[in-house]
Amino acid sequence: MASANSCVVLLYHHFSDVTPKSTSISPKLFEQHLQYLQVNDFESLSLQTMLESLNNHNLPNKCVVLTADDAYQSIAENAYPLLQKYQMSMSVFVATDSIDRKYKAMMTWQKMRDIKGKTMTFYKHGTIQEYDLNKNISIEGGFILPLILVATMQFHF
Repeated sequence: MASANSCVVLLYHHFSDVTPKSTSISPKLFEQHLQYLQVNDFESLSLQTMLESLNNHNLPNKCVVLTADDAYQSIAENAYPLLQKYQMSMSVFVATDSIDRKYKAMMTWQKMRDIKGKTMTFYKHGTIQEYDLNKNISIEGGFILPLILVATMQFHF
């Protein structure tokens, strides 16, 4: 459960019954997650909105940010329709090398262009060494990536 001025962040990879179980959730179980969030009045926020709200100390009482790593095709095929059905959003961190190499398991750049919008936003997947941690926003003893970083990480197709 989220506490004051905090938000639950859930991370996913594959949305499939046939990909490795250690990094996968079945579409049926993912839908159960979405149902739970909806029934329990969680407000789905984009990553950008959550960071801005956190910085301004005005997060909704119950909020969640759904994220996925690597931009697997199963996100477009299985997660995206469910996110639309439940009117929730997801921030996807794209492994650009895999996309450029056109691995079959990955979305294409065109597919990402087709589905990006209110439901789906895309960010560059990278390593923390790429960023200057001295520019972090301090939040009650912790740190988060600065808003400027999120803005520069977002893909503009």
